[in-house]
Amino acid sequence: MHSLREDSDGAASASAGSSLSAHLSVKSLEDVELSLRKEVPTVPPAPALTAYTAQVKLAKRQKIASLGPCCSSLILIACIGAVIGTMISSLNESVDSLSSISSQFRRASQKQVNVAIAAAIAPSWEYTRYWRDLMELDVPLAKPTVDIMLDFKQLDAHLALTRFPFTNRDAHLIRHDGSEREYAGFVGMVSVLTDTDWEQEKMAQQQGRPYTSCANTWTAGFLRLPVPGDPVYILDYHVPDAEYAGPPNTPGGVAGMTRQMYEFVPYTPPRIQNAIPTPPEMDCATAMDPLWSPFASPMNPDFHNFSWMGPYNPGIGWGNMFEGSMPVYDDRGRIIGRFSSSQALASITASVARILSESSMFDNGFSSVFTPDSDSLGPFGSVIIAQTNLIVSGLAMLTTVRLTDRGLEASAPVHVAAPPGHNCPMCPPGLTACASNTCSVSALRALCPSGPLLTRQTPKGPEFTCIVELEGALEMASAAQRVKAAVGSFCPPDRHEFEFGSSLVDVTPFYAEEYGLPGLAPPGYWCQLTVIPRRNVYKSTDEAKDKVAIVVSVSVTGIALGVLLMLWALWLVRRAHAKLRRGRRRQEEGQVHEAISLIETLQHPMVLVPAELFVGFGELPMHDTLRDDQVGKRGRPRSAVNSCSLEATLRAGTAHHHQRPGGA
Repeated sequence: MHSLREDSDGAASASAGSSLSAHLSVKSLEDVELSLRKEVPTVPPAPALTAYTAQVKLAKRQKIASLGPCCSSLILIACIGAVIGTMISSLNESVDSLSSISSQFRRASQKQVNVAIAAAIAPSWEYTRYWRDLMELDVPLAKPTVDIMLDFKQLDAHLALTRFPFTNRDAHLIRHDGSEREYAGFVGMVSVLTDTDWEQEKMAQQQGRPYTSCANTWTAGFLRLPVPGDPVYILDYHVPDAEYAGPPNTPGGVAGMTRQMYEFVPYTPPRIQNAIPTPPEMDCATAMDPLWSPFASPMNPDFHNFSWMGPYNPGIGWGNMFEGSMPVYDDRGRIIGRFSSSQALASITASVARILSESSMFDNGFSSVFTPDSDSLGPFGSVIIAQTNLIVSGLAMLTTVRLTDRGLEASAPVHVAAPPGHNCPMCPPGLTACASNTCSVSALRALCPSGPLLTRQTPKGPEFTCIVELEGALEMASAAQRVKAAVGSFCPPDRHEFEFGSSLVDVTPFYAEEYGLPGLAPPGYWCQLTVIPRRNVYKSTDEAKDKVAIVVSVSVTGIALGVLLMLWALWLVRRAHAKLRRGRRRQEEGQVHEAISLIETLQHPMVLVPAELFVGFGELPMHDTLRDDQVGKRGRPRSAVNSCSLEATLRAGTAHHHQRPGGA
């Protein structure tokens, strides 16, 4: 017993020592840990990942995963849109560049046409200025006088001096390329003297009929005949008849006047030879119109009182002519006549046609030159000077074609004479109707095969008119009428470019001053109208636009289908996600209900032992010990119930208690 106590005390001392040692060790460890905590800041522990938090993160990942294809599709669509946008932008830039280049090229071509117009009319200014220089130098026989007009020998020398230098065909050459040549349409030069002066004529024009103070003229016209081959010239000789014994002529009349035409052979004196058929006499006012007419350009003091007249058609077979004149002065400085140079404007058509043919841009296009539709020009307004798609030739050269709101209107005076090579008769003077075989009617029938011929009264007498219905005329009239609808005039004073349906239309004014020439009659310019098919310029870009349109259509359709498929796939993903979420919710609700049921019914594994047995235990046995068969081996009764309800356990324990002998 004593040894047991000593052992017990020793063990207790050892235990106490070990406890003290352990306590000191723990104390020192705590100090070390405390010092470490002071030196190293502590990081709060991450919150524990609960099941709910994990499910929320999983749901977010699923949403992000479902948006991935959508974002990828949007990026792809944006890339396709950017590519298409770049294509369209590049195409638009190409179209703009092409439009700019085309506009500049067309502008340059129209400048060439203006140069050709200037070249065609320039001789009228140059030749009259040359003639004036001869008179200013007092060259003998240079200045026309009545004495020279009445003396054929002096007249022959006068013509040779002032007109002969221009009979050479090469004097009118305006362009050549070695094989082909273009000539200005030189018609001739005229000198006219009157029995009045400009001051008296101005007063007469402001009074009543005959609106002229001029009765007699002395005229020598040196004219080239409209025949092919080498130039053939004639003298148009128009003077008072010395043998006339009737009443004296009065202003505006032709009494006592005689008109004859002679061949002029430059290299065979005498150069004035055989007489040829002659048209009727013309009155003094008509002879002086190129200088004194209200519709001629005002005499320009900056160019020695030079004046333009026309374009007009005198009915001699050259078509429209343009005439430039300067005054003839008497010894007192009064204007008593004129000297002039005339150009046929048909050469402009050839020049314009050549310019258009030099570029494929103008294929199947046409161009025309005309005067403005201005009241100041009177009968010379809206006159077609040149047109490449309506070639006027033969008898039609006797007509004047004008641009009107009804279309192209052709007119011919009743007194036109047959040009060389034609034998149609002239209308008798004074008649308002002519037979169908007369020159006036035949000329119009060449342009208006089925159109009605109307008679229009003019200050110069009756005139036949009709509307030209040929294809070229209709195209030109249609384009001009569209221009007038857009800017208010067939011939605006500045340049315009239009796009009318399938046609590109350019209107460009011609100002003579820009080419060193005297200004034209008010409003001071002509116009050229050029029409070309739009495809000539924009064919390649239009085809590119069509291809881009196809690409855009296919791309938009593909994008639309892709978006629909993407939305459908997204809807399916969302639907599956919603279904999964509903299943998870049902599962969570089941777990909650199950947890609630576990709270309401207490369930726990236990072993119920009668009190008298429990009191007899020398120690508190473990649950597992009571549960195992070890209890039975010690001879103690056992009642073990695993995972049963409290109510069932109590019933089992009570039953077991009653079964024990000597139960309490």
